[in-house]
Parts: sequence; C-alpha cells; structure tokens
Amino acid sequence: MARVVAGGVLVASRGTSGVAGNHGPGLHERTAAGAEHVTVKVVETLPHDPKTSTQGLELAGYDALYEKTGAD
Repeated sequence: MARVVAGGVLVASRGTSGVAGNHGPGLHERTAAGAEHVTVKVVETLPHDPKTSTQGLELAGYDALYEKTGAD
C-alpha cells in the first residue's frame, strides 16, 4: 500500500436518476448553488506503478492518505 500525504481530500459523486432505491425526499431538488467551494493544494507527489490501478483510498486522520492497489 502506498502512502500519500494529503492536506485535504475531495471526493465527488454524481447521482444517477435510474438507480433503484429510495434516497429520501428532496434528493433531486438539490442544486449546485448550495455546493461548498473548496481549494486543494498539492503538497507532494509520489510515483505510481503504471501496472496497477487504484481500487480505493483511505484517509488516516488528517495527514495520511493510503492507496489500495490490489497488488500483492
């Protein structure tokens, strides 16, 4: 598992209207006007093995971000 130091992490997802399940009232009425604007500062970059792909990220506290590649 590679260790990447990050000052902050921004994760975005987009809802899909055809997804099954009830996500509660008002979900589709939300707009970008209420979205919080944040800035990101890259504090360090590390090499990434081009033969692997990222399977997940884990934030450990506020100072470490771990990348799961699935490689043994």
